[in-house]
Amino acid sequence: MSYAVFCADIGTSSLKAAIISSTGDILCTDTENFNKKLGSNRWYTALASSCNLMLNNLLLKAASESLSKKADSDAKGSDSTRAGVMPGRKSAQPIVTPMWEKDCIKDLFRPEIFTKLPVIKAISISGNGPSLANSGGSFLWNEPFDPGEVAAELASSPDQHSIYVPRLIHIKHRMPEMWDCGEKIFSVPEYTVFQMTGTSLTMLPEERFQMAYWKQQDLLNFGLPEEKLPRLRIPGKSAGTLKKELAADFGLAMNPLQTNMPEVFCGGPDFTIALIGTGTISPGCVCDRAGTSEGINICTARPFSVKGIRTLPSPQAPYWNESVLLPDSGARFNTWKKLNLFDELPDEECTEYILKHPESDGYALLLRIAAEVKNGYKFLYANAAKNGTKPAAEVASTGGQAKNRLWMQMKADVTGISFKVPECPDAELLGNACVALAGIKEYSSIKYAASAIIKYRTFYRPDAVRNRKYMEFLSKARTL
Repeated sequence: MSYAVFCADIGTSSLKAAIISSTGDILCTDTENFNKKLGSNRWYTALASSCNLMLNNLLLKAASESLSKKADSDAKGSDSTRAGVMPGRKSAQPIVTPMWEKDCIKDLFRPEIFTKLPVIKAISISGNGPSLANSGGSFLWNEPFDPGEVAAELASSPDQHSIYVPRLIHIKHRMPEMWDCGEKIFSVPEYTVFQMTGTSLTMLPEERFQMAYWKQQDLLNFGLPEEKLPRLRIPGKSAGTLKKELAADFGLAMNPLQTNMPEVFCGGPDFTIALIGTGTISPGCVCDRAGTSEGINICTARPFSVKGIRTLPSPQAPYWNESVLLPDSGARFNTWKKLNLFDELPDEECTEYILKHPESDGYALLLRIAAEVKNGYKFLYANAAKNGTKPAAEVASTGGQAKNRLWMQMKADVTGISFKVPECPDAELLGNACVALAGIKEYSSIKYAASAIIKYRTFYRPDAVRNRKYMEFLSKARTL
């Protein structure tokens, strides 16, 4: 009997999910788009559907492996085939059909096949924030809030730094169906946890983040009832077990060894859970989280106070996370693809085309972006040295850009930095696995779980010859 955790990260229009073993093996992955017509149920529906689909895929894989073994055995027997006539044909055309194929359905549903499924011991969910939801509606992180109402109220307390309070004020004034529905107002991942367990909570990544959430005085200042909000909780504590009546939704009921419902955890915001999922929770560890935008992060023992570098608490106390942000490194590439009618082409294939056509403006664009990334590292590392922090020799890379092998190699060549990509490039899923596995005591702490299960199998080393070629191109481009 094997054990695993189901992990999901809720984005704006879709979620990423994986089933990960207790040793960090990625058993299955999935992406599910949300159906907006389902309203506030769209996240739970996608979550349950994803788990169900992946378990069925694992079941089919187990059945296929079993049938392949039987096919090998049957192929050696003299009675392993039968001859027949294809319907509708006058002449006899022999059809050679292995007996195991004839019995495929029967073999697929043999009880022992179901026991090959992993027992899901825990579920952990993270997501982008601060998107808010309850059964009355939702208010996503990228939706504009009423500037008049919010500005007028915030003016009375200019020192507040909450990213939630302005949105709560908007909901209070502009979304009565959500404010008055009788439920608390949750972040989206916590709302799905509530639907799964009945437990109300808000996940605080680490106690030092409370200023960005809310304090009791903030709620008093703006007339926001405390009972409207779930209590704050630190990651690693179970929200309870999945309701038994939901087992079939998640595909758990088909495994006869799944006798207990999994514990449910909330990993918190995608940013902090990705830091855990790349192991960027010890001083000197560096990660490059790159998708539409890009953040270069380094964990430090002491905070910086430098303009152009964002200082936030690390999810691992007492450390800090320092980051340089590149707001559009991926977005500019996506824009170029659309303008040049390459938007349907996968990023790596598009990059391959550009590298074969250095005369194209796409070539110059990629090198300019890579040069900006290099400057970002140079700036961050120079300040890390002043802080007494030595960056790790390799940078953990995660996000959509990490899946583009040609771009990762170009970035390594231009920056002179070595990159490594985890077995699961969506580090939020690995971070969720660390939270869940530590929560069910498979590991003694989140930090120890990260050191044990995060595996790197793809590495990009800078090449000096290509570096000279790229630098010469950039030098000429600047001259022109």
